[in-house]
Formats: sequence, C-alpha cells, structure tokens
Amino acid sequence: MSSIVVAALLAVTGIVESVRQVPMPEPLAIFEQSYRPRTVDEVVVRLDDGRAIHIRPRETQIFEPGERVLVVPDRAGVRLEHADEPPVIFSLTRN
Repeated sequence: MSSIVVAALLAVTGIVESVRQVPMPEPLAIFEQSYRPRTVDEVVVRLDDGRAIHIRPRETQIFEPGERVLVVPDRAGVRLEHADEPPVIFSLTRN
C-alpha cells in the first residue's frame, strides 16, 4: 500500500504532443528478424512544468495527441496511463 502512495506522489501529468512509429531495436536472434522491421509507438509528452519527454510505452494502450496523461515511475523506468478527468471542486457558500 505504501508503494502505491509513493508512486502517486511522484507521478506527474502532461499532454500528449505527438505519437509516431519508430523501429524497434534490432532483435538479438537471427530467427526473430523479418522482412519488415517491427515498430513501436513513441509518445512525446509535454509535462505541466513545460519539459517534454519521449516515452515508448510497453503496454498496448493507444494514446492520441492532445490527450491528458499521467507519467508514473515504475521499476523499469516510467509508464504512461490515461489520466482521469480532474475532480470537480464545489464551492460551498452560505446565504
């Protein structure tokens, strides 16, 4: 439970700027080679603090430019998650 809290505290949000296909690194074994190189998505995320980062998601999720995402640290680096809608904050006033 505490690792979930720490990960949530270290996660940052941003907006997907672009998604493009890039070749995967060369396979290690000859039998893995094919006539057409395999590709993976590379996602460019503009973080809320203005920095831009490039991420190659390991999951098969689809990200679209303009989408709000959460960048979460994990053991292998970082992962992208679809950010939920921000919570609605109500202002309570007395009459």
